[in-house]
Amino acid sequence: MKKKILKAIVVILMALIFIALYLINNETSPSSSELLKYDFGNCTGVYKVDANSFFVCLRDSIKFINLHEKWSESLNFSDAVIYHNKNVLGVSDLKTNSIYVYDTNGKLYEIKTPEKLLSFSVNTTGFCSCISKEKDSYKINLYDNSGTKILTYVYSEENVFPINTNISPDGKILAISYIDTNNLNIDSKITFMYTNQNNIFASVQEKNNFIYGLNFLSNNSIILIGDKQIICEKFSPDLKQQWRLNFNDKINMLEVDENFFAVSHSKNSIEFYNMSGKKLGNFESSEQINSISLSNNHALLSTANNIIAVNTKGNYLWSQAIFGEYKFAHFVNNPNKVLLVSANKIFLLNVNTKE
Repeated sequence: MKKKILKAIVVILMALIFIALYLINNETSPSSSELLKYDFGNCTGVYKVDANSFFVCLRDSIKFINLHEKWSESLNFSDAVIYHNKNVLGVSDLKTNSIYVYDTNGKLYEIKTPEKLLSFSVNTTGFCSCISKEKDSYKINLYDNSGTKILTYVYSEENVFPINTNISPDGKILAISYIDTNNLNIDSKITFMYTNQNNIFASVQEKNNFIYGLNFLSNNSIILIGDKQIICEKFSPDLKQQWRLNFNDKINMLEVDENFFAVSHSKNSIEFYNMSGKKLGNFESSEQINSISLSNNHALLSTANNIIAVNTKGNYLWSQAIFGEYKFAHFVNNPNKVLLVSANKIFLLNVNTKE
């Protein structure tokens, strides 16, 4: 009898070991399929274009996958800086003062500034703006979607520094944010100019407020992102503030989708707002939230041990335990299908919400 019990225990232990090895090797549930494999730690970012398409940035290349690899280009930057805007991706190595701009069909163009490159941005149609420095002055250059320079704005003012730029989707308005350190506290200034002219037609002044982010929602509205504020300005035709959100704590994550955005100013909570600044809902997690991915009125939250799906009202939909080292997670074409990026591969995961 004892031998039978011992034999049963051995069988159970072997089964448990087999299951554990299976989970370790597959890193998640059995319902998954591999899309792309690479050397350990080689992936630096995955950026969603639409429900099935993604830019993949590796340390030695840029790839575009549409549930399979569509194109790939070798690129070797020691410390790449990425700027993603829907179906356009900008990649720069600030040390070489070079910028490469891609869309879903491949590389659009590359540019190189003779001055020290400080920052850059791209819009949804492939325009690129950048800030560079030469001695005591700054240059803001604007390029169209063929890489042709269409505007150069030279700026020099003591203790006032341009830090960020952005271009409206139609390429007609250039926004530039500055910080002013003349006072004890940091003040911010945002100026706007038409890209076919070289003069400022509107500006916003923010006292004791560090505005670092610019995000055009449409051709005539823009979100200004500060440490503890989100402000929406609209050209109608004059520039006018539409709404302002003030938070008690610093914003640590902000993600914008077509019809809503998610903001986190604590480690464990997310709030959802529509594009009129109205709060839709919030979600509290028992774990620290490391990343947010948005799609079709849903949010995918990544923690150290789980991915969690919620809607914009903050209602919990499902969660999936994950094993191993994961860097990114995105919805694919429905709220139960997820693209997961681990340390050495990208694969699709079908989540069984009944489990």
